[in-house]
This record gives sequence, structure tokens and C-alpha cells, in this order.
Amino acid sequence: MGANVEITVYTRKNISFSRIIDFLSSEEISLTIGNVETIKDWEFTGCRKLSVEISDTIINQELNCNNIILIYAFANKNINCGVQIEYNKYGFYEYGFYLDTNSIGIDLCYINKHSQVFYNKIADAIKELIEPKDLIICGIGEETLVESHDDVNMIIEKSSFMERWILPNKIKINNYIESKYGELYIYDKKDISVVD
Repeated sequence: MGANVEITVYTRKNISFSRIIDFLSSEEISLTIGNVETIKDWEFTGCRKLSVEISDTIINQELNCNNIILIYAFANKNINCGVQIEYNKYGFYEYGFYLDTNSIGIDLCYINKHSQVFYNKIADAIKELIEPKDLIICGIGEETLVESHDDVNMIIEKSSFMERWILPNKIKINNYIESKYGELYIYDKKDISVVD
């Protein structure tokens, strides 16, 4: 396993997991869930295993109990991936997706056609799954560090290794190049420009 590309998304409304699965299917990506756990906090307090037959109802029940859901899976049977879902202390839904970069043939340090397509597929997924008014922020990078906050500028300032930000509003981010992508604003690190 190599480094992970990580996608962190904050939303005002819950994205149903079934819609995420449907979107992946429309992109010809199958998801095989290997393990599902729920925890109370990042100390892994109260860790419980859940059925791999995870449903929107179960996810909503766990989120309503302030639990964090961890889903470990494989995309197309051989790409190590997963998602963490939580309703954070700031009243936002937080999604953390990861994919093994070696499995998908992407080197984020060296942008090529393959990774350009990948980055833009993520922007397409955001456009498809989240209304612009419900999107708070999305960040993409390799082995990232994201610190939750109730202010978008603080999320950006306190985060590390982000190659791309996707936002519903125009803002200024130092050392990033702004592009418009439909109703969204894309900010790519200055040494990386991947918007068509």
C-alpha cells in the first residue's frame, strides 16, 4: 500500500450513503465493504462493529448518537479505500474519503493527464452530490492533515498538504490559483493546475 489521496468534505446536510454508492456505480466503480465500525471519539472509545450491509438508516442513527462511522472498503475489488462520516461539534457533516494512490496510478507530486481527470471527477462528484448552498468546503491532497473549525478560513489555514480546495464561494487563498467550475470555485496549489 502506498500513500493515500484524501478528500475531506464539510456539508450542512447529510449526503446519503446510497447516493454516493449510486454515483460510484454510474462511474463504473463498484464498492466492496470489508468492515464497518462506529466509535465515540478518535481515541476509539466504544468501538463497535456494524454490519457491512450498511444503510442510510443505520448511518443516520449512529450520527444522531454522535458516533463516528468508519467504513473500510475496496473499489473495483483491488483499490484500498474508505470513508469516515461524522456530525462534528460545529454542526457540520464531515466526510473523510481515502484511496491508495498506488492502486489508482496517481502520483500527486507529478500531475499528469490521469490525475487531472481524477481531480476533476472529484469536482464532478461534489457538483452531483451536494447542492452549492450545502457545501462548506472540500479539500483534496495526499496524506493530509485537516483541522475542523467553524470558519472556512481557519480550516484552510490550519490544514496541511492540500493540493486543491473546492468551495461554493469565491475567497482569497494565498499560493492557490482560482478557477470557476460550474457554480463552484476551485483553488489549486500554484505549482499544480489541473482544471480544464
